Amino acid sequence: MTQFGTAIGTYYYMAPERFTDDTVTHSADIYSLACVLSECLTGSPPYRADTIERLVAAHLTKAPPSPSQLRPGAFPPALDQVIAKGMAKRPEERYRTAGEFAAAAHDALTTSEQRKATTILREGEDAVQRAEASAQRPEREPQSWPAAETMAGPVAPRPGGTGWSERSGHHPSMIRPAPTTFGHTYGSGPDFRSPAVPIDSKRKQWIIVGAIALVALVAFIVAVAGYLSTRSSGRHRRRPVKVCCPSTGLTSACPRAGWRWTAPATSTSPVRACTGAW
Repeated sequence: MTQFGTAIGTYYYMAPERFTDDTVTHSADIYSLACVLSECLTGSPPYRADTIERLVAAHLTKAPPSPSQLRPGAFPPALDQVIAKGMAKRPEERYRTAGEFAAAAHDALTTSEQRKATTILREGEDAVQRAEASAQRPEREPQSWPAAETMAGPVAPRPGGTGWSERSGHHPSMIRPAPTTFGHTYGSGPDFRSPAVPIDSKRKQWIIVGAIALVALVAFIVAVAGYLSTRSSGRHRRRPVKVCCPSTGLTSACPRAGWRWTAPATSTSPVRACTGAW
């Protein structure tokens, strides 16, 4: 049985306002939740005492524990601030809701590298889902617009209606309106670009061009050599050659003055030597 003015709870997790005449609100549960989290991290209740009086005094006066100091290297210092705010002595200084307290503890335990990794994984999952959704969509067949149909020549007037008149020059239009439905895909028009030339044909073209250039070079060399040889032979032909005129007698007059033919006395056959001034 309970009595009026009595407090119900465990002394290790009770908020300070439960030991006083202050108003108890939902903030007392935030304090108790912070005490439980501190015990889960450190392995012991936030305050220890031999008697209930000392335990109550610790809740009222002592500062909240720091998990990073009790277990160095195991927890980040940011978690100490979360515990301190959750176990604040004044209710208005604590977290307003349990969800806010849980979010603060999660952020304190998550490093920047873990946040980046989580963001990358989330974005990757979203990209995979979008790709799967687009792959499952059925592809629509391209639909072309119907061509406009025109009527060539005069059209007989409809019964009961007014036909067209040559005098007025007004012709009824037989063009059907295009559909107004949007969202259709249309086929691409003809490709007027020149086809790509294969690599082998380009290589053959270069070989042919090189052969033609080589033949032209050889012909040019032959022509130059012939021209030079003809020029040199012409020079030799123009060089003066001394020729004596034939004669039937022992002496004969040469083309130039002072020239004559003489026959050597020791020769059995008439050998004519040309003597004169050169």
